[in-house]
Amino acid sequence: FYETGDEKMKASAVCAMGHSCDPTWLPVLIIELQNPDPEIRFEAAYACGELGEEETVSHLAALINDQDPLVQETAIVAIGQIGGGEARRALQRCMMHPDERVRLVAEEAMEELEFGEDPLSFTTRPGNNPHLS
Repeated sequence: FYETGDEKMKASAVCAMGHSCDPTWLPVLIIELQNPDPEIRFEAAYACGELGEEETVSHLAALINDQDPLVQETAIVAIGQIGGGEARRALQRCMMHPDERVRLVAEEAMEELEFGEDPLSFTTRPGNNPHLS
């Protein structure tokens, strides 16, 4: 389906690459992160997040300033899902982005990253736990 020439089928195939959990699709996904079609970029970013391979973080970080807001948001969320030091630094840069929407998505992605690093942590931020108020 990826090679049919039909953009909708290609987008679906790119999405399926992420669901496959097969890192052999990484070279294709990295190429598709630069596709002129925002739907393909969106699906490629989502698939990279699903695969969770740290080598895609720098490619996803390049989409933080994408013209399409859904591509931006999906790339940021994927970076948070992947985690690691490079992802943390990319999200920290996003949290200083001039666009408030990007900053908010980055904050949520950072929470995801931190949870992934320590899923059994029961710490809460002040003001977030009504039982501690």
